[in-house]
Amino acid sequence: MEKFKKNLKIRIVFYSVLSVILIFSIITFNILNIQPHSSEVSYSDFYRGVLRGFLSAFFGVSVFYIIKYSAALKNKDKLKKIYIKEHDELTQQILLDISKIESIFITFGILSAMIIGGFFSKTIFWCFYCVFMYYCFIRKILYHIFKSKY
Repeated sequence: MEKFKKNLKIRIVFYSVLSVILIFSIITFNILNIQPHSSEVSYSDFYRGVLRGFLSAFFGVSVFYIIKYSAALKNKDKLKKIYIKEHDELTQQILLDISKIESIFITFGILSAMIIGGFFSKTIFWCFYCVFMYYCFIRKILYHIFKSKY
């Protein structure tokens, strides 16, 4: 359990650093009025709104986890609940089975979007192509990491 407490403390530090970075990003985007390269005012307003929304949502989630893990470190019952939830074998097996099928759907989804997007624009095609190559690259790296681990 001490190892799990140490792990939670590391997560709290991670979420705290993430929160500071997100607050800095929100302030920076608001002060500098950073916007995409587009002459359309409605698009730049939409983009800034989406960006603020995502950054604010990530900030809210990180603060939620900071509070949750801090409370768990102070209360043994909450700590046990979190430990049991994270180390439940049935949940881990379900997530493992989902990830196998999920990777197939992601692969064919990106490939389908790449093919369909190619009919509309070269830029869309190359964007999806880069996303697909990045996805394949990450999967290959993770495969080699876990293969050497086991």
